[in-house]
Amino acid sequence: MDAPPGLFWSVAAGQARRFALSDALEPVFGPDPGLLRLRVAGRAVCAATAALGVMLPLAGSQLGATGLAFMLAVNSSIAVRDATPQAQAVTLALLPVPALGAVVLSGVLADWPLLGKLAFIAVAVAAVLARQAGPRGMALGMVGFIAYFIAEITRPALATLPLLALGIGVGIAASALMRFVLLPDRLAATLRHIERDLRRRTARILAQAARMLRGGAGQERDVRRTHREIARLNDTFQIAEDQLHALGGTEAAQALERRFFALELAGERVLRIVANGNAVAERDIALPRIQHLARLLQRGDLPPPRQAAQAQGATGTARRHAPLSAALDALEDTLAQFAQDSAQAPHPARLPGVPGRAGP
Repeated sequence: MDAPPGLFWSVAAGQARRFALSDALEPVFGPDPGLLRLRVAGRAVCAATAALGVMLPLAGSQLGATGLAFMLAVNSSIAVRDATPQAQAVTLALLPVPALGAVVLSGVLADWPLLGKLAFIAVAVAAVLARQAGPRGMALGMVGFIAYFIAEITRPALATLPLLALGIGVGIAASALMRFVLLPDRLAATLRHIERDLRRRTARILAQAARMLRGGAGQERDVRRTHREIARLNDTFQIAEDQLHALGGTEAAQALERRFFALELAGERVLRIVANGNAVAERDIALPRIQHLARLLQRGDLPPPRQAAQAQGATGTARRHAPLSAALDALEDTLAQFAQDSAQAPHPARLPGVPGRAGP
């Protein structure tokens, strides 16, 4: 099935510069296509800062309320991972229930330390079991556990319950403000950046394969680079999977996941064949081909579709005797499909079922 139009587009001339910038920043920040992880971290930090800014003047020396606001702002920013914004809003609206219940339970049992410790264990077990209910259960369980933990440390009096409830509300409201208003998710743009990053990773894998073909595989430095490139490729695909789940299992999501997975497998297969020393006999033929393909990707271009006769010409015997050529054929076919998608949809457009603008 073809991927839905609108995600893959003609790559601008500045693609090579973006690839170079991403390569330069990656050793410091790690793989983060679309700055998804940075957005989540920034959302948590800003929510916690906003919650503190509100609660410190109101709570004064009441550390329980301020601590609850701070911790719930951070945890609700990270723990809420429902697929759609509507489901995320429902989960955020439900978070005060376990948080306030845990605080009340801690306050009631304050005069019975042994029962308080047993209740702490029970709350921890309940939080773990709640994970079986999916993302919403995990978020509710985590927030309930954190609230009980903070209440056990700060020991607020039940007389301050209104202020504690205010702290809970402020923390969750700050998280909602960052999630839906100031730093919202833009799924279409994130998927577009992931697709771009997979191309960049493929170019890096091909460059590493070319280095090993020129210098001989098996050196310790090359082994480390190989493992690092494969790990980062897998990491990027896992991020893509998490984002595609937000499409709710639609045909569009399944098509994109298959396309991304095919690219991951094809790139990894090429690098593993070279790293294992199984491409020595193909070196003279495969090296120019790999270098040409890497240059195409680094410029932001994609290979054209192979002719039908070329695509059907590799027999099982040829694949056994020329595994690297067969792997390159599969990689080129996958990348050529991206080019076909780009030709069908040269401009970014909103994906079906994806909220938010598709722009970067």
